[in-house]
Amino acid sequence: MGGSFGFVSLALSLFLSLSASADNSPFKNLEELRRGLGLDSLAASSSSSSRSPRIVKVAILDKGFQGLEKEINRSLPARTAYLPGPIKAPPEMATDHGLRMAQMVAGLFSKDARRSEGLELRLYNVFGFSNFQAAISDLIRQHVDIVLYSEVWEYGGNLDGQGFINAEVDRALAAGVLWINAAGNFGSSTYNSEIHDSGEDNWIHLPERNNGVRLICKAPEGKKCPVKVVLSWNDFKDDSKEGTNKDLDLALTDDLLNIVQSSALKQSADRNENRPGFSKYPREIIGAELNSGTYYLRVKNSSRNFTTDDRMRITVDGENFEMPLADHNESLLVPADNAGVITVGAFDSDRSGRSVSLNKPEVLAPSSVFLNNGDEFRGSSNSAAFTAAAAAILKSQDGSLDRSRFLSQLQGFSWAQGSLSLNWLHFAPVNGNCFQPRDWPEAPAYVKQMIAAGGKLVQTNRGYRMIVPFDPIILQTDLVRQRPDDVIASTPQGMKVFPRGGPIPQAAIEVFQRPLETGLCQGSVNVVSGKILGF
Repeated sequence: MGGSFGFVSLALSLFLSLSASADNSPFKNLEELRRGLGLDSLAASSSSSSRSPRIVKVAILDKGFQGLEKEINRSLPARTAYLPGPIKAPPEMATDHGLRMAQMVAGLFSKDARRSEGLELRLYNVFGFSNFQAAISDLIRQHVDIVLYSEVWEYGGNLDGQGFINAEVDRALAAGVLWINAAGNFGSSTYNSEIHDSGEDNWIHLPERNNGVRLICKAPEGKKCPVKVVLSWNDFKDDSKEGTNKDLDLALTDDLLNIVQSSALKQSADRNENRPGFSKYPREIIGAELNSGTYYLRVKNSSRNFTTDDRMRITVDGENFEMPLADHNESLLVPADNAGVITVGAFDSDRSGRSVSLNKPEVLAPSSVFLNNGDEFRGSSNSAAFTAAAAAILKSQDGSLDRSRFLSQLQGFSWAQGSLSLNWLHFAPVNGNCFQPRDWPEAPAYVKQMIAAGGKLVQTNRGYRMIVPFDPIILQTDLVRQRPDDVIASTPQGMKVFPRGGPIPQAAIEVFQRPLETGLCQGSVNVVSGKILGF
């Protein structure tokens, strides 16, 4: 794969464009994030060291870097190189997602991104598996320190950290690369199931009407729900050329069982399979533009050779839809499920993925970013970029920094540890000596964000509150306490601080850390422990 990338260098001299404004970031709140995460002090300790900081090579793998050329030596450092890969991405798939990730890393690494002398960015277009594989070969040859991959694959793995995508990632890990991966944003649109025949025309037994899984389109008037649905099952091999003889088909129907869209590829174990209508991979994909209404995802067993060990997964990507039976606790896709990567989730997004069985993500971080035009976007992609910037600063100080040493420098949290006494909080559990979680099926968005951050709704003798295993002050970078017992509350306008005993808005709900005396009742905890990005 040595020359497959056709290296295109975009590095420009540090002596050019120095008259441009130092504040060329496209983001309004990057400086606030630098301060809130403690990256300013982290970088200051590096600059005050008697040793010269080492140059850190950060590879950013993404499907697109549209607009990159204009940002070199502006919002990106001079040492920036773009590597398009052996396979050209289709023009209609152009995106600036990778550029945004690079700008975040550069802007958090240094206050003046274009003068980040200690940072070298290598931007790899990884549209498709061939480009992904080639990127990993190249970054190993180039002795890259850190990989930021703010994407996940809906197929290519077996729900357990295995499969051919993770086999490629393992090559980078074996070479000593620190791999930071976004948890993905499928937390509210992933469904997992065993594979059992319903006995009705080979349809797989699924729990809702019509042996299906509901998909509800709630599009605004005059609009539709664009969706991409992927069905995959756990027969991916570590060799991407190996196929499968296990075959499922996917159908999307309306509530009257009329088929809206379907995919019925014939799965094949032939390593040389390339016939139309056939696939070596255990997956089916459909895309549709849905009108408002209720739909069902149904799966048919075409090969009838599945066992009790087999599992399948349905993921949905799109807009304006709901999946009522989504499995938030097992919504981590490939390669975020790899045991050797640092998986980063967004604690301010209810779509951020996680896996209770794999105890991932290892790191939780904020993700809210405002563009200069006022638009806000969130998600684990941003959280992973923030984490990669922190790792790059630390790596510039210590070239031997690895996964365990990086994680050891972050603030940990655990449901087994408490903070303030209940005497300070002025409330207590109801009917017992522990807090019993309660359900809130139609919780508003600002409450769902707390649930996504690991919070639990509990009833106290002073009403309902949200309990979390960490200090909630970290959930928003501009929060400041005046007193230790101040109320941290989630409101429709964001997180706010109020004096305890004083009035708070009617819609607000207090968010508090597990107190010293007691925590959640036994069996109520999903994620036991983890780390919070911050220094």
